Amino acid sequence: MKPFFIITAMSPELLPAIAAFARVAHHASFTRAAEELGVSPSALSQTVRTLEQKLGVRLLDRTTRRVGVTELGQQFLAGAQQGLATLAQAVEGIDEARDKPAGLLRLNVSRVAAELLFFPHFGAFASAYPDITLEFVCDNRMVDLVEGGFDAGIRLGESLAQDVVAVPVGGPLRMVTYAAPSYLKGRKLPRTPEDLREHRCLNYRLTTGGLYRWEYAQDGRVLDVELAGPLISNDSDLLLAAARSGAGIATSFEGAVLEDFASGCLVAVLEPWGPSFRGIAPPIGFVVPVLPSAYVTLRIGGLPYYYANGAYYTVATGEPGYVVVAPPPGADTATPAPVAPPRPDPIIYPRHGQPAAQTEAARQDCNRWATSQPTAMNDAGVFNRAVEACMDGRGYSMR
Repeated sequence: MKPFFIITAMSPELLPAIAAFARVAHHASFTRAAEELGVSPSALSQTVRTLEQKLGVRLLDRTTRRVGVTELGQQFLAGAQQGLATLAQAVEGIDEARDKPAGLLRLNVSRVAAELLFFPHFGAFASAYPDITLEFVCDNRMVDLVEGGFDAGIRLGESLAQDVVAVPVGGPLRMVTYAAPSYLKGRKLPRTPEDLREHRCLNYRLTTGGLYRWEYAQDGRVLDVELAGPLISNDSDLLLAAARSGAGIATSFEGAVLEDFASGCLVAVLEPWGPSFRGIAPPIGFVVPVLPSAYVTLRIGGLPYYYANGAYYTVATGEPGYVVVAPPPGADTATPAPVAPPRPDPIIYPRHGQPAAQTEAARQDCNRWATSQPTAMNDAGVFNRAVEACMDGRGYSMR
């Protein structure tokens, strides 16, 4: 029959002593165990003796020639090794989770934040972090993130409470006013915000219940106007569709209608009056896995910089991604450098069966490294050869 032990809450200081006892039992030697643990044999002997006193049993038989484990020691060791193995697995799991993020990430975001900040980068994010599942809850209300079980929330800087802990993730967002050519045909174009009172305006219903007051700014003058019109909705996509159909004039963030402007489906009005909202601009030292969309490459002081949304980036050192830096000297007069794009859609062959996520991470790393090579930014051949050489060194062939 196994002996009974009186168990109380285990003192935290016993855990190192139990691990030390296990190593002495493994080596059957205080000297060899002490060498492994980096302590003196006498200190290790005292640690095990203190453990025996705490437990009230003798765990080891000590002689001048050998160290043996008593019967009670064997029984205690069997249970202790299971616990130590479980702890080792837990530590290993934490190491893996730290090096390879995984799991469910729940985000509460406004609709505009999802469309402008996340959707353009989701493909790259999914490739870089294949073990993360993103859950987006699009809600324009200010909700309690903890109570709702969210890991984070994304809101305009204007909407942040004073005591909230926030990290900037984007630049200023510009508002634009627009209409379809079919609506504007035969009508007088508005020149000032007050002129909108003579037009059919499509209004947005705020989560607070009121109507959005159209905001404008020019030369230090700031004003907002309340306008009437044939349509009110709390769905910005519905208002955009109505504007495309020629129902009237609407307003939204510029990023939501850039493609409509480019195609001619919509036309901007009151352009000199477009206000910008306080952004979500990243702080210096902040590292992002991929550059924002529509970034510009600048060659300053012989080095490549990347500019987007009011922030300057360089390739991060010691970790993948790009780091936000202070504007370098000469940034005000820098002009976009000719970028040597990689050849379109190269086919990458993993020679050692590397998984897709590893392949994508290698491709991004090699593209970043290639941009730092001399003349690569001005010579597509140099850029492509640098990428191929980097990928070849990582076990890939490119065609």
